Amino acid sequence: MLNPNPRTRLSTSSFVAEAESSGFWSGNAIAQLVEGLDGFELKSESDKLSLLRTIKDSVSTESIPRPFLLYRVLPALLHSISLPTAPSGAMLPIVLDLGKLVAPAEYQKLVLEPVVKLYASPDRGTRMALLEGLESYSDKLDQRMVVDKVWPHLVSADASVVV
Repeated sequence: MLNPNPRTRLSTSSFVAEAESSGFWSGNAIAQLVEGLDGFELKSESDKLSLLRTIKDSVSTESIPRPFLLYRVLPALLHSISLPTAPSGAMLPIVLDLGKLVAPAEYQKLVLEPVVKLYASPDRGTRMALLEGLESYSDKLDQRMVVDKVWPHLVSADASVVV
């Protein structure tokens, strides 16, 4: 791959195939995490929970680089949590823990907006998880966001049991 002559270099697909056959990717934690995130929605419940435990351990031990967690893992989790088959009760605390790593200037766009959109979810488990984690992001909510995007979903007819 480092040969200056392009004709004598391996192609990217050949390099990936050779790396896979040698087992290079199987021992790499980041490669395993990416593979798990790519097919997250299709995995079984136990595989999802196992991957979430791996992510939680990575955050606490700082074994995975912060930019990778913030710009690859966090968006993938936020996308997956909005789907009906997501284990939102297990995912939301991890998302909020990852949100603590985000710079204050980016928090609104990366974390707060997607989390507030989750209040519109018809899943009561998701709304309960949002309310249980409210303490970690409540100081970043402005009054307009609460009045326009949070409160209407909490007082709706099917959500009145949650409140």
